[in-house]
Amino acid sequence: MIKFNKEKVVLLHNILMQKLDGDASVKDSELLKEIIANVYSTYGEAELYPSIEEKAAKLGSSLISNYAFAEGNKEIGMYAMLVFLELNGVKLNLSDDDVYTMGMAVADGSSDYYSLLKWIEKHRME
Repeated sequence: MIKFNKEKVVLLHNILMQKLDGDASVKDSELLKEIIANVYSTYGEAELYPSIEEKAAKLGSSLISNYAFAEGNKEIGMYAMLVFLELNGVKLNLSDDDVYTMGMAVADGSSDYYSLLKWIEKHRME
C-alpha cells in the first residue's frame, strides 16, 4: 500500500492551488498531521480503517471537514482521496459532476465518512 503523509498532501494541494490560482498555505499544520495520522489509526493491533477504500474515505472526509488549509479544503479532500485510491489500484467510474456533488455534500454536512465510503464502493470498477 502506498501511504500518504503530510508532505504528499501538501504537494497535491500546491498543485491544485496553482491550477485554481488559490492560496496554497497550510492554515493548521498540526491539524493536517492529525488528519493523516487518523487514517492509519489502530486500536491495539487492529487498524480502524483496514481497507484502501476506508482509508481513502477517512482521508477525504477529514480533509474536507476540518479546514487544515487556507483555501481548497473540499478540492484537496476529493483530489487526495482519488489519487490515493488510484495509486493503490482502486479505479472508480466517476464524472466530474459526481465528484463535485459528493465533495459539496461532505462539506455541507449532508454526507459523512460513511456516505463517502458507500459512494466509493458504488463507483468502484472491478
